[in-house]
Amino acid sequence: MHARVRPLANNINRFIIHRKDRELSRMMLIEVFIYFFTMILFLSISLELLSTFYMTENKTIERIRIENFITIFSVFLIYTNHAAPFYIHILVSKRLRRDFKNIFRKCCQQTMAALVIELL
Repeated sequence: MHARVRPLANNINRFIIHRKDRELSRMMLIEVFIYFFTMILFLSISLELLSTFYMTENKTIERIRIENFITIFSVFLIYTNHAAPFYIHILVSKRLRRDFKNIFRKCCQQTMAALVIELL
């Protein structure tokens, strides 16, 4: 019950939202926007290819190349959906950035210590 998002009411009946809750809502909205943007391109190119497949028998080589390039680019954008949350969370959340830096430092220190031991 205590871990739920709950705004605090102040004296004027306005709600104060915690910083962590603002960051979480901002991250979620950005993720939804990026997902929508990347999927709408793939959907539109797929519909265009399906509609023109049976309508036009002879496509020029340039048109086929352009369609293939746009298809490959839209598939690439779909793959970015899997990596985007990491970058969104790192960019938006100060706490996550700080934790990530600490983990990165510890890993670098352990790696450096292992290299020094190997060299000795």
